[in-house]
Amino acid sequence: MSRYPNEHSQRACLESAYRALKACRKEMPAPRRDDLDQCPATLQTTLRRLALLMDVVKLEGRQVLLLGDDDLLSVAISASQLSTHVTVLDIDQLLLSCIAHSTKHETVEVFHHDLRQGLPVKMTAHYDVVFTDPPYTHAGQLVFLRSAMMALRNTGTSSLFLCASRLYLEAHQIQKIISLAEHAGLRLLKIEEDFNKYKAPPNVIDDLHRRAPSKTSSYFYSSLLHFVPGGYMYDPESLPFLPADIYRYDMFGINEIEQSSH
Repeated sequence: MSRYPNEHSQRACLESAYRALKACRKEMPAPRRDDLDQCPATLQTTLRRLALLMDVVKLEGRQVLLLGDDDLLSVAISASQLSTHVTVLDIDQLLLSCIAHSTKHETVEVFHHDLRQGLPVKMTAHYDVVFTDPPYTHAGQLVFLRSAMMALRNTGTSSLFLCASRLYLEAHQIQKIISLAEHAGLRLLKIEEDFNKYKAPPNVIDDLHRRAPSKTSSYFYSSLLHFVPGGYMYDPESLPFLPADIYRYDMFGINEIEQSSH
């Protein structure tokens, strides 16, 4: 049964979130950082994420961890007035300051940290829901997935959400990531194809044009993968850990990933 008494109350949450997102984006102190591979999703995408989380994992009373949050999902959840505690872990201190300024301190905590150093020990097995939209490299996907699994509680009511774009990851490469996740103890519940929409920065527009020279587009998409604990051996540390290469799109192919997993 839904935790929301009617459609109107959920719509009110989304409307409040939209206003907060617009205000926060307007007050952002600096542009996106190319060195951190930032590419914020559209406001409509962040609202879609919030709506999905409200419907699927019932955010009321849950502990949520966001590994990276240039999409400002924490701001949307905070503005929805749900009794949800959100932790944001990000390497961008200015982004974290903006999130802290735009959210309620009793519901949103921010931590400055680089996941290339691994997940902070105090966050291990502490969260009901983990959401991450990592770099679309093999190393980036696996480093963030590994930390997300370590942070997730291994229970039947836990959920892990991972974004992956077919612009940079071929279908068989995404399938390999899924296979490694399942081998480590997750079960893929659902893939929402092209769920996330992004305004493409110049370098991504160049990549889009190389993929399809006859088409002109200023947006690109990524899919949303929803995992749950598989109910058997749960071993996040079995995932490859390649922290030095999470932003290198030409470094690792599928063979290297396969070799590093042995």
